[in-house]
Amino acid sequence: MYTRERRGIFRSAEGFDTVARSSGLDAAFIKKVLHPFCQYEAPAELTARSEKEAGAYPPALHLFHTETGETVLGRSVFQPADFTGLRSAFFTHHYVIPDGFHDNEHSAYQTWLQASFADHYDIEEGMDLPQLQALPVQADSQAAVSNQAAPALLQELGIDEKVFKQLVYACISAAAGKKKVYIVLDVPVEQLSAKAEQLLFVLFGRLPYALRRVLGFVTYAKEPQSKKGLHVMFVEKGGLRLGDRSIEKDYLFELAAGRVINVDLKKSEQPYLNFAWDTLLDPERSERFYAFAEQMLADMEPSLRISLDSYDDLCVLFEIEEGRVDLYREHKHAVLRALLLYLKPVGALNAKRRLDQLFHILFAQEFELVKGGHVPDAAIAGYVRDYHDINPREHNDGIVEFFIRSLNNALSKQRQDVTQAIYELLEESPALSRAFYARVLTSPGLPALLFDPYMKKSMQQTATPTDLIDLISLWVRNHPLLLEQENYVRLAEAQLVDKLHHDSEPVSAVNAVLDQLDSLEHHPKQGIGRYSGGTAFADRLIYAANLFLLRELEPEQLSRKQLLDIGFLRMPKEFQAWVERFDSRIRSKAAVMLALYQWCSPGEDRVEEVLADLSAEERERTQHIMRKWLQQDVVSSNFKDITLAFCTEIQSGAVDYRGLLLYLHKHGKSPEVVYQYIEWSVKQPLFSKARGLVPAYANAIVQYFKTYDREAFKNKEYVKTYFSSPSPALKPVYTKVRAELASPFVRFMRRNSRLVQIVSALLVIVMAGGIYFMVQDGKTPADGEADPNTDGTPPVNSQPASPVTDPEQPILTAKTVKGEGEEADKTELIFHFKQPAACQEFKVDKLQIIGKDESNLYDSTTGSELSKECAQETADETNADPAETNPDSPETKLDTEQQADKSTGNTEKDSEAGSDDAVEGGLKAKDTPSSTGAGTGSSDTTENEDVLSSGSVDDVQENQSYTSQVVLKLDKVLDLSLVEKVVADGITYTLADESSLSEEQAPKSTADEGE
Repeated sequence: MYTRERRGIFRSAEGFDTVARSSGLDAAFIKKVLHPFCQYEAPAELTARSEKEAGAYPPALHLFHTETGETVLGRSVFQPADFTGLRSAFFTHHYVIPDGFHDNEHSAYQTWLQASFADHYDIEEGMDLPQLQALPVQADSQAAVSNQAAPALLQELGIDEKVFKQLVYACISAAAGKKKVYIVLDVPVEQLSAKAEQLLFVLFGRLPYALRRVLGFVTYAKEPQSKKGLHVMFVEKGGLRLGDRSIEKDYLFELAAGRVINVDLKKSEQPYLNFAWDTLLDPERSERFYAFAEQMLADMEPSLRISLDSYDDLCVLFEIEEGRVDLYREHKHAVLRALLLYLKPVGALNAKRRLDQLFHILFAQEFELVKGGHVPDAAIAGYVRDYHDINPREHNDGIVEFFIRSLNNALSKQRQDVTQAIYELLEESPALSRAFYARVLTSPGLPALLFDPYMKKSMQQTATPTDLIDLISLWVRNHPLLLEQENYVRLAEAQLVDKLHHDSEPVSAVNAVLDQLDSLEHHPKQGIGRYSGGTAFADRLIYAANLFLLRELEPEQLSRKQLLDIGFLRMPKEFQAWVERFDSRIRSKAAVMLALYQWCSPGEDRVEEVLADLSAEERERTQHIMRKWLQQDVVSSNFKDITLAFCTEIQSGAVDYRGLLLYLHKHGKSPEVVYQYIEWSVKQPLFSKARGLVPAYANAIVQYFKTYDREAFKNKEYVKTYFSSPSPALKPVYTKVRAELASPFVRFMRRNSRLVQIVSALLVIVMAGGIYFMVQDGKTPADGEADPNTDGTPPVNSQPASPVTDPEQPILTAKTVKGEGEEADKTELIFHFKQPAACQEFKVDKLQIIGKDESNLYDSTTGSELSKECAQETADETNADPAETNPDSPETKLDTEQQADKSTGNTEKDSEAGSDDAVEGGLKAKDTPSSTGAGTGSSDTTENEDVLSSGSVDDVQENQSYTSQVVLKLDKVLDLSLVEKVVADGITYTLADESSLSEEQAPKSTADEGE
């Protein structure tokens, strides 16, 4: 008890304090929980008129529930005078009711609203209060309202059906949330608390049991107050200020003004609110429902027990159980969803037999519709599936048949949406799926109708081969019956091969599939090997994957790593025995694949034997693939493999030397790779014999430098590292290369040494004669200032006219060049020239090739590619006078070298192709006093320059070698044995043998040689 006194339990001075308590109440509980509710503010209306009568002031009955489970029921009343008689006060009396105190918790609200309270207390009687065994009740309480009087009370308070439903809705929502309910009754303030108690009596009777246990209230307050535990508050008229932001979101019932604020019933149908209104005069029915709801919510989450949605669902189920089947037809989804929601908790089937039986009744209605050909809604089928997950033992056969008929109806009426949905529902329920497919797979006709099409579509929708095997694994583990279904096995094989076809890395995909299948068969817990047909099933898929690699893949499509990853190549004997059952094409491909595998395998020393066992076509194919693989790895460690890739005959050791060197040149990282290979090859028996290098290989080396690497001997580092001190076998080859790479003038001097000696001797004689005549005329070479025109003869300073020669007729040869990589073979026509100028000027606008049977083998103006390889042209090639100098004199040697250097535009001071080569084979001659001065004056040399006649020029041309060529690449391959002649721009050529290019003609004798 709490009031204003001289002293209290917690204070010794006068003031408001607890003046009496039961011994069982803790002091902290009193201060923290009870004291905040010990208050009273007199109504403004009564204060304004200075009302002295205590009975006019409405008592404030309040009730709330603590977090520890107690229920606190209290009342505060107004006291006109305190113990002094000088000031007003109030008196509060609380009952603290422990949980389980009432025999009938469901009707405890009736006791609370009729409880008897003390109005005052004399502290002289002591501060201890006895603990009560029962809550005292007023003998003449007016709070209790009978069911028959309830409509009259509501009408008196201005509450119609809509407002009543809004009140019930607000009370439930406030108990479940944070909003408050503030009610202003249209009654005199003196009756406010009494009418509030009566209204609460009616409202509590319309609330489910769980809400009765949590709802708190106060029957009078001067103004709205937000206190924890108080959900419903009755406020004095004028106490609600609509502009007050503290209550703007709360539920406001200002019935005195006929306004309801913030209570909007959004749903068009409110099953429970309708039920609460309809049972206002039928308390027995409402109590049956509350008992039903209490049972259904007993094992649910606490939040669901005070949710209006829960009671909406349960109210519909309760009414359907009572016989209102029309509610099910109108709300099928909501009804089935609610049934499954309350049947889902563990043990609910036994505790809620009423709901389980209700589901069976409703399912029977759906089953009858399906039997009549109806296609069920996918959601309805989903609810049936969910029930099977909850209770798989009961009605299993009926549910399986429901799905079989539903699928059949959907397929027959082409309802693809329902068909797909039902299949997905089955996949999501392992128990139902096993039961369903066990029936389907063992029923004649059903697999082809309900299983095969769906399974094929499911397999087709997988993205990768591994995804497909995952799907297959899932199905065979859940349904071992599939292991012996031939249609399923064939479908799995076909779909696996199809997925492998579309995979960008087929070898990796096959290996991943093989690993999956091995795990599928031998998994310790889920392996299918323990089932009948499991091992055979896995073996068939493994065979299909390996057969795909053998049949569908070509070795040209594979990288070296991919080939080495193919498992069956690791067992050559078994592999060879396996491929014997296939046709010749597969056997040939298998031989190539195995040869490549053995060639690439580390530590394999029998590569030559492996290649020798292949046919010529297989060996060439194997070598072609290996050349492609080695393109990115042309290094010294692979020289042996590269050599084998160009062997044209394994037994004899024949090698395509030119193709080999060209391959190294094209794919090596630098020219040094070729030089390194040449050094390595000297030690190999395929290239070197007792007398030196194989001639064909030596010629190929020379031709390589002439065609692709003419600057090699001009690089100081290369010369120092590779060419300055070669092995004995390479020395003559490099000497010949130097000679071939020398300038045209130097090469002419070497080939025509006798003519050079004769011309040099004549030049010396002419110069000596000239000097003699000059002395006879009184002039010497030192008389540089003498008038050159004293004898009236004009000086001769002009250069001799170049001799007129006919255009050079080239020699034509032809060859077939094999393509590298993916390139096709082509035929090349080569026009060979001695004169670089003729090479540069040569062109072909129209080409025609005539066969021996006079047929037109080739005719094109644009279908060929022209490339020129012309030697550098020098002025000395046509104007050099071999009789101008004496090659044997030291001065002449030096002048010859300098002149050769000027003609080529190069300074080969450090080159090996120096002065020794320039005078090779020259004749010895006597030294002259001043051979260098004799050739410097233009007037003195004019006569000597005329010594070289046009015939001599012809001799020079005739003795030159074929250093230039024009290559015409045709766009197809021709059989050269059928070619009769080639017509290029109207000029007819016949094909010559390449050996004719090396034949050097002897120089013609001229009259000048005898002078």
